[in-house]
Amino acid sequence: MIVTINTDASFSAKHKVGSFAFWIVCDQGKIAKSGILRRKVGKPDIAEFRCVINALHVLINSDFTGITRIIFNTDCLNVCHLMQGNKREINKYSLGPWGHYLVTVFNETLKQSRLKKCQIEFRHVKAHVSTDTARQWVNDWCDKEAKKQIAIAIKSKLLTINKK
Repeated sequence: MIVTINTDASFSAKHKVGSFAFWIVCDQGKIAKSGILRRKVGKPDIAEFRCVINALHVLINSDFTGITRIIFNTDCLNVCHLMQGNKREINKYSLGPWGHYLVTVFNETLKQSRLKKCQIEFRHVKAHVSTDTARQWVNDWCDKEAKKQIAIAIKSKLLTINKK
C-alpha cells in the first residue's frame, strides 16, 4: 500500500519557533495534524525537516498496515536535496551539519520501525501556486494550518515553553 504524506512548516525568526502541519493519506484513512515544534528553530528549513520527522513518527504509530511505499510531498526543496543526497545543492545552501543530523534522525527513526523496508520518495510541490490539484490543495491546507499554529502560539504566549 502507498501512503502519501504532505508536509509544511512555518517559522518565526523573531521568536525562533517553528510550527508544523501534515496530512497523511492512504487507502486505510487520513491523519491530519498540526502544532508547535517543541524545540527552538533557527531556520525555516529545520522546521520543514522536523515536520517531516514528526509525520514519520505519527505514521509509524498509526494503525495503517501493509505499507510498502511512502511518498513525501513538501514545498521545501532543501529537504528534498538533503534526502536525495544532492551534494551540490547541500553545499550551495549551507545545509551541512544540521541537515546531515536531521537526515540521520530520519533514517534511524525509519530503520528502527516497522516501516524500515518501505520505499521512500520525496517530491517537491510548488507552494502558493494554485489549488487546482489535490496535492496543491493539501499543501495550501498545511501552509495555512502551520501559520495558524504560529499565530495561536504567539497570541497565547505559549512560546515560553519552548526549549533550547
